[in-house]
Amino acid sequence: MTNQTEIDFQNKIKNITDRYEPRIKALTEKGRKLADDYQTPGDIGLVIGADVEVDWKDVEISFDLPTMTIRNQTISLDLPEITSNKQKISFDVPDIRMVDRKVGQYPEFHGLTVKWSDIIVSVPEPYMRRVEIEFDLPLVTMKRQEFVLGIPEFSMQRQQWVVGLPQFTVVNISAKAAEIKQYGDALKTEGENLGAEMRAEIQSEIVKYQSTLLASAYGTKTEVSNSYNTALTSVKNAIDGLSQQGCDPVKVPTQNGNVNLRKVYEDMTANKAQSLTQFDSSMAIN
Repeated sequence: MTNQTEIDFQNKIKNITDRYEPRIKALTEKGRKLADDYQTPGDIGLVIGADVEVDWKDVEISFDLPTMTIRNQTISLDLPEITSNKQKISFDVPDIRMVDRKVGQYPEFHGLTVKWSDIIVSVPEPYMRRVEIEFDLPLVTMKRQEFVLGIPEFSMQRQQWVVGLPQFTVVNISAKAAEIKQYGDALKTEGENLGAEMRAEIQSEIVKYQSTLLASAYGTKTEVSNSYNTALTSVKNAIDGLSQQGCDPVKVPTQNGNVNLRKVYEDMTANKAQSLTQFDSSMAIN
């Protein structure tokens, strides 16, 4: 991630605060005008002064202004690399063959001469048949690779705008007094709603940027997962192919000794799970 992402985020937050600043100033001006009307002699002042007590109160519009920085998190993972090595192997498999066996004799008469002939029958006989095959043996090597992930970190700084608004308490009930008090209460509610509205917009921007940055990081995670999936598929195909031809995938004879392809598959599956767990831990957002 580049610093441009951080700059873009801060600009978004500044745009929000800049948009709300005129509304906050307008709210302050409304409160000042209401106070001026109360203090100015005339019909309004007289009516209010007779029926309403006024007390000044500061209304705070507060929110947490976020600052985002990108923390570069480096993780090292062992990823599988697959190469194929053409192998010629021979092995014995059990089989059945038919062989002739003498089971007795029978006489043949030729005049006064008797000749004994053998009784031959074909019987099944188990034996070990030598099989020679040629196949691509997948060779898996683990290679250390480093990934640099941009993890967003947010720090919050409390910002406050203090708006002085008059608070009206009705002493004598009259239509005008109730109207003025209602207007003062409406200004207070407007200030509270304004702060809540601005906080919601800022939080929305935080969530959006978190999602964007994490989507990029998870794209790298998908690459890691696909690397393992390709290797696992290659080993699985070799296991299935050898099993169909009668070769035990646990003891595949090679020039360098027997290879246990099932263990290779199991170990790689465990390594994949461990790598993805490590990846998730490194992507934790503070």
